[in-house]
Amino acid sequence: MHRRTFHLYAGLGLAGLLSDAQAASAAKLPVVNVKQYGALGNGITDDYLALQRAFAQINKQRTGVLYFPPGVYRIGVHKVSDGQFANKVTDLTLSNCTNVSISGQNAQIVCDGGWVRTADWEYEGFSYSYHDSVGLTFTSCKNLSIDGLTLDGGAGTITKQATAEGASCGISLSGCYKVALTNINLHHCCTDGLYVQEAGKINNFKVTQYLTVTNCVFDRNARQGVSIIQLRYATFRNCTFSNTGDTGLYGSHSPAAGVDIEPNYRHDDPSGTIKGDHSTGNITFDNCRFVDNEGFEFVATDKYSTQNPVQLSNCLFKNSKKADAAVVPAATNITFTGCYFDEVALWPSYTYSEDATLTKVSKCQFKSSQSAQAVLLMVGDTPNVQVSGCQFKLDAPSSHTWYRLFLRGKRITFSGNTVAISSKEEDKQNFDIVAILETQKLSNNTFFADAPSNMYIAAAKIGVTGNKLKNLFLYR
Repeated sequence: MHRRTFHLYAGLGLAGLLSDAQAASAAKLPVVNVKQYGALGNGITDDYLALQRAFAQINKQRTGVLYFPPGVYRIGVHKVSDGQFANKVTDLTLSNCTNVSISGQNAQIVCDGGWVRTADWEYEGFSYSYHDSVGLTFTSCKNLSIDGLTLDGGAGTITKQATAEGASCGISLSGCYKVALTNINLHHCCTDGLYVQEAGKINNFKVTQYLTVTNCVFDRNARQGVSIIQLRYATFRNCTFSNTGDTGLYGSHSPAAGVDIEPNYRHDDPSGTIKGDHSTGNITFDNCRFVDNEGFEFVATDKYSTQNPVQLSNCLFKNSKKADAAVVPAATNITFTGCYFDEVALWPSYTYSEDATLTKVSKCQFKSSQSAQAVLLMVGDTPNVQVSGCQFKLDAPSSHTWYRLFLRGKRITFSGNTVAISSKEEDKQNFDIVAILETQKLSNNTFFADAPSNMYIAAAKIGVTGNKLKNLFLYR
């Protein structure tokens, strides 16, 4: 191997995914430079066909280093799957490849906007389009790394007529094993920035496993920053999920969340048609930021689909655009540790109360200055919710329309927390600020106002021990 090629490989980050023997073998991987296949990267010329040729070469080799020198690689076409304008444009795709490294060196892939996602057909009250933007798709790949790429999906100047989303993701992973995404920026995609799912037939499909996502940004995508369908063993570290739904001209698709864990298949599969371990979970978010998303900042759908643990530590949830910003963690086992909720509520058992099993919230901070915001909302006897060592700062004007904290359930514990309430919160009608009813345990908490007030804390009659109140009244 040429010395230049070896140095190029050394900076691409594939070795971290491989054993020593595999890394030694990977040092001999052939390098495919997209410019050698006709890409100019000048931001003017349409590089779509050249990039397809480069991807085809990697598919032919089933392995290799795909190198994007610094530049702006314009994609001047989009996919049209049917109708009178149908074309053969496809995603840039790799399938069944092993030991592949894609290095962007801060290169940008920019998809043209200026076209219309027309409403071409309808189903159950929703309109769908034949038109979708080009993204990167990886199916059944093993030991894949992608570093230093930015992809602009073009949504800022695309007109949306179809109400339902289509296949317009920045990066799609299907049934992949050992994938590392580093320093990636996926923005203005008409669907999701990153979409992770299974691959194969329903009676023998493979879940994507062992995904690490580091220092990545998912910003201003239309449907989700990241959509997790079937994924096991994943870590997201130092990532930002922001402004989903705020794309510009295109607008949004529901649910417009920062991250949505929404598996298609239950882990227990009552029908018995799905074989093998296909459950989703064992997913960690560490030091991540969920900011100003149009829908939920983070949402998980139900315990039957997300059977394995999900952990969020030292994460920021912040929204400055709306009063009902929230995190909804309905799953079997979700833990929040050391997180900061800035004008964002936590609803462990809101709409999905019957499907949320265990939620642990510890050493987190909550700050809210919005009177209509239920900062912590837990209802139902099925969910097991444990809140401990947290700090709540409530600093909203009066005239409340709802409790600021509302806990009602026989399996809820609220212990060792501090709730600081500004005197501005006092309502002339003496509306209860906090209601903690029928909990399993309410102990060793401190509730205080910064000045004498007539505000009330409504509490259960049993399981209440060692709590302290200052400038507040207890109603039981």
